[in-house]
Amino acid sequence: MEKLLEIKDLKVHFETREATIHAVNGISYTLHKGETIGIVGESGSGKTVSSMSLLKLIEMPPGKIAGGKALYKGSNLLDLSQNELREFRGKEIGVIFQDPMTSFNPVLTIGDQLTEGLISQGVSKKEAFRKAAELLEIVGIPSPAERLKDYPNTFSGGMRQRVMIAMGLISNPKIIIADEPTTALDVTVQAQIIDLVKNLKDKFGTSIIWITHDLGVVAGMADRVLVMYAGFIVEEAPVDQLYTHPVHPYTRGLLKSLPTIDDDERNRLASIPGLPPYMNRMPTGCPFAPRCSKAVERCFKENPVLEIRNGDPYHRAACWLD
Repeated sequence: MEKLLEIKDLKVHFETREATIHAVNGISYTLHKGETIGIVGESGSGKTVSSMSLLKLIEMPPGKIAGGKALYKGSNLLDLSQNELREFRGKEIGVIFQDPMTSFNPVLTIGDQLTEGLISQGVSKKEAFRKAAELLEIVGIPSPAERLKDYPNTFSGGMRQRVMIAMGLISNPKIIIADEPTTALDVTVQAQIIDLVKNLKDKFGTSIIWITHDLGVVAGMADRVLVMYAGFIVEEAPVDQLYTHPVHPYTRGLLKSLPTIDDDERNRLASIPGLPPYMNRMPTGCPFAPRCSKAVERCFKENPVLEIRNGDPYHRAACWLD
């Protein structure tokens, strides 16, 4: 498969008066053309920061790219200035943000905000508004041509999320970073949006980085899954392999916490005991060791690296246990 984006040893820190927060701790992965990668993990695991930092969409300062490379079309995105990155944002790499309530400018109409990127690329205003209306219809906004004239405050939270998805898709980018884009939607609309993004992938060969805490969504969406914990990738595998043969205790814990259709209603869902480490005081060994029931002495002293598991070169896990 053709490599489209290659992340090498990415590190992101946040400098505060009290301490340095180690949000992302040297992660590496490759995104191929037409591939969907799911990045999963609990809140604070580094999912969103690792992806948004590729386009420097984190607040800097206090955020800081502490190391690594993000190689795309011969350029290291992390070395580019904010002005240089404008050539990539939207046109090459689109973003669907998580929070639709704060992501729009309240004094501009939805139409102006949707078409701004296209018009800046030389598309006529008439054609830009035609495409914007078409996309609004696809994502389920009634009377789309009329709604382009409205302001964000006239849309509900769910409707704003749909508009946000349309905004991320409008320039037909090569890569879409989707930061939990269906969180605010009910399950029916969530399924529609997932189908929409999958159709876009099939039609245009778009590659997708789908950030989520919902392993159920990942099962039907991703080709490959990265499991993050405390700023590290602890397991990486093709989606089917991850669900049938998980290796890392954290991955197993996440999967056991998922309800299934044949669960006995008398049984409680499993939970992972304990809390993630404080990111300003990272442990010496495996960051999951204090919560792991199978941890041995070595786990508390040395942090394992990703290694091939189950004889599959595409399945790797960072764990000292076999």
